[in-house]
Amino acid sequence: MGFLYLLCVPICAGLGTIEKLDIAGFHYTGWMWLFFLAAGGVLLIREGFRWGGRRLRMPWGLWLLWAAYLWSSLCWCEPLEWRNVQDAVQITMPLLVGAVASLVVRSEEQLDRLLRVFVLTAILLGLCSVGAYFGLFAALNMKLLARPLGLTACLVGCVFMARFPVQRVVPLLGWGLCMVFTVMTGSRMATLALLCIPILHPLYRSAWPRIAAILTIAALGAALFYSPFFQNRFFYEGSGTLADVAEGDFLSFGRFEAWPDIWDEAWRRPYFGAGVGSAYNFVPIVWEGMHQVHNDYLRVGFELGLVGVALLVCALLWQVWRVWGQVRRSTGVVRTAFAAALLGFLLLAITSCTDNTLGYNLWYMDPLFVLLGAAYGVAGRDPAWSVASAQSGAATPHVETKPPLVASRIGPPCKETA
Repeated sequence: MGFLYLLCVPICAGLGTIEKLDIAGFHYTGWMWLFFLAAGGVLLIREGFRWGGRRLRMPWGLWLLWAAYLWSSLCWCEPLEWRNVQDAVQITMPLLVGAVASLVVRSEEQLDRLLRVFVLTAILLGLCSVGAYFGLFAALNMKLLARPLGLTACLVGCVFMARFPVQRVVPLLGWGLCMVFTVMTGSRMATLALLCIPILHPLYRSAWPRIAAILTIAALGAALFYSPFFQNRFFYEGSGTLADVAEGDFLSFGRFEAWPDIWDEAWRRPYFGAGVGSAYNFVPIVWEGMHQVHNDYLRVGFELGLVGVALLVCALLWQVWRVWGQVRRSTGVVRTAFAAALLGFLLLAITSCTDNTLGYNLWYMDPLFVLLGAAYGVAGRDPAWSVASAQSGAATPHVETKPPLVASRIGPPCKETA
């Protein structure tokens, strides 16, 4: 049941991209993440989670500190409403899903199946993109959630490209397909993030493949930028240059006009902020018809102050460093999962500049922490070998054989498990 729960996370990310579809007065995506919240709590108790125990293999120290501070900010919200509690739940829920993944996933076979489910996610995203492009949703009085679809496509692209360069054709085809989805939906930041994946890939063995990737991506990015579709998305007049973008002379859909006012308001409470969820009520005052800041760093600064920004940045940098170490030490499918998680966290840092990625738990954060927790769950399944490997400083070579029912020995886990 726990593994089935994890498989549902990427599937529901692909299903949750349709707007104006309500059930009993609530949007169906809200029912989805409430299910993951309740079921995740039950599974965490069922798996015998113990504070201070060794069964939870995913490093969670800084994330727990971040979550504790975020929840404590409810004490100084004025006024305190259900929306504030909802935002706190949505932002911290990925930690729950990741903890369940680290407890439930026990073998390479399970981890490989989890990675393959993202192919189904890509298919669902493709069906939604095609339906919106040809007007099917408009005929049914529905609408596509373009931004969540673009962010989900970014994470699916990370999973595909994590198998590169061990496999070449399928990862590139999957990454290109995700690029098609973001272009069809007009997601500028999601397209840019996908273009960054081959450049940021951690598994190049020398500098030349990375240089070739940079040159190729630069040419592809320029071609997409000067295409009529993206020219209309970037400029009021329908045409412009990269120099115009560098000068900030492009269509921001209200971001550049609202951000200075949000910045000034944030400095009224510079250290601790106005409390989680407070931006939801303030943004419509300076940005008509909008409730989100569309910049997670500015949002965290507004709601949690400089302390919150420092905790979030430290947690992200710490997590990237830890996962990068696991990528270097692990092999096989575990390395693939860690590489996908590493790319996912790097894209989180990029997309947070103009999007609300931190609060998109159903579409991005939950699947990302599922990858992270599952990889740690398999990598740290054999404590005795972990100690011996840590003492010797060597990684066990990967042998392509079918794993037994118990987890095979992949590579040394993090220091906590050792």
